Amino acid sequence: MRTTVDLPDELFHRLKERALQEELSLKLLLEKSGYEYLKTPLKRLRPEEIDLPLSGDGTGKVIADPATWWSDLNERS
Repeated sequence: MRTTVDLPDELFHRLKERALQEELSLKLLLEKSGYEYLKTPLKRLRPEEIDLPLSGDGTGKVIADPATWWSDLNERS
């Protein structure tokens, strides 16, 4: 299949240089790179695996004043 892809000039030149070093065509280098990329499974996180920053103590009580949180944080460190 033929397609058109816009690449930044620097990336294109680096890929072309690497293809020359490996004695491959640019087409074959991109094809091999694509297959290698697809071997890596997507990592999908479940909501319980994500640690979000907290701004309270879990009870709904605010433990930081939004107006002074930066100075408060620096005083504690």
